[in-house]
Amino acid sequence: MKSIGIVFACLGVILGFAVATLAHAENSLSFVSGNGSGSACTFSAPCFDFNSAISATASGGLVTCVDQGANSEGFSEGSIVSPRV
Repeated sequence: MKSIGIVFACLGVILGFAVATLAHAENSLSFVSGNGSGSACTFSAPCFDFNSAISATASGGLVTCVDQGANSEGFSEGSIVSPRV
């Protein structure tokens, strides 16, 4: 009986780590808007600035402007590649 309890405890820890990892997944597509206030940077909750959107975007992802009012002050240093149109 004691070994079954240990197995279930280990399984609970493993599942807890799996859920925590999924909760911190980054976007492959993030959105920025002048009216944004979200931190998820999704279309329904866009970010206000590019730094937040870049932080929420996975490597190789895309940051898209919803409107013209997006804030670019204090733009972060880093490798940003503009897609060719």
